[in-house]
Amino acid sequence: MTGLPWTGIEAWPLPGFALPLLALLAMALALDDTAVAQTWLSQPLPAGILTGLVCGDLGAGLSVGLPLQLVLVGNLPVGQTFVGEPVSAVLAGVAALAWAKSAPGGDGLPPPATLASWTVIGVALLSLAGHWVIRTERRLHLLWMLAGHRSLRDGDDRRIERLHLRCLAVTAVRGLVLTAVWLFLLRLFWLPVAARLPGSLVAV
Repeated sequence: MTGLPWTGIEAWPLPGFALPLLALLAMALALDDTAVAQTWLSQPLPAGILTGLVCGDLGAGLSVGLPLQLVLVGNLPVGQTFVGEPVSAVLAGVAALAWAKSAPGGDGLPPPATLASWTVIGVALLSLAGHWVIRTERRLHLLWMLAGHRSLRDGDDRRIERLHLRCLAVTAVRGLVLTAVWLFLLRLFWLPVAARLPGSLVAV
C-alpha cells in the first residue's frame, strides 16, 4: 500500500476488513462500558485481546491490555466514580502497535519491547485526556434526559425513548471518533518518537 502523505509511514498494512471490524468494536465497547450491557469486555485486557484478534496481532493486544488492566483494576465505572476513558485509548493503542509492527523494516522503530512499553504510556495519557470527553458527554445526556422527564408530565413517553436512543448514539459515535483520532495520533506522532529515545531507554 502507498504511504501516508508527508509522514513516510506506510498506509494501513493490516487486512482491509480489520478497519470496519475495529470501527464496530469501538462503538460496541463504548456502549458496553456503562451505557448498555456492562459485560466487562470493555475492560482493558479483554478489549485489548479483542482488538488484537481483529488486527491479527494478539501479542499487541496483550502487550497493551494487560498492563493497563493491572493499573485500572480498581477503576470501576460506577456512577460518577471513574477516571479517564481507557476503552478508545486501548483499542487505538493495540491497532497502532499492530500497524507499526507490520510495517516493512519496522519504519526504523525500536525493538518490540520498547515499542510496546512506549505504546502503553501513550495509551495511559490518552485515557486521561479522554476523561473530559466523558464528563462533557454525561452532562449532555443529563440535559437531554431532564428535558425528557419534564415531557412525561404531558404523558408523552415516546420523547424520552427517542432521547435515550440519542444518548446511546452519541456514546457509540464518541467511541468511534475517539478511537480513530487516538489511532492516528499514536501512529503518526507518538510511536515515531520512540525511534529517538535515548539508547539507555531502549530494550535490546
